[in-house]
Amino acid sequence: GYARVNTQAKGECKVHEEIYSILQLLKQLHEKEGIQIFYKNEAPTACIGLDARLFRQVLLNLLNNAREAIGKSGRIEIVVAVAGTQVMIQV
Repeated sequence: GYARVNTQAKGECKVHEEIYSILQLLKQLHEKEGIQIFYKNEAPTACIGLDARLFRQVLLNLLNNAREAIGKSGRIEIVVAVAGTQVMIQV
């Protein structure tokens, strides 16, 4: 059989920029469904070492799952914090 080779480029990913871009992408959908988004970033300059494209995909999946779980007129909270050398993202 064939195996897919992982050619993802690991780079520096700016957490706030990536979250903000996904929130803008989903803004109309959330407004249409009456979903409120609360975004609190305690680490606005935080960067993590990973592929930004994969990070965006994970964020998109988390937010879509949250939207589906709460239904219409719900609330989704996103909190970014730093604990030592780690960046924590809570949805």
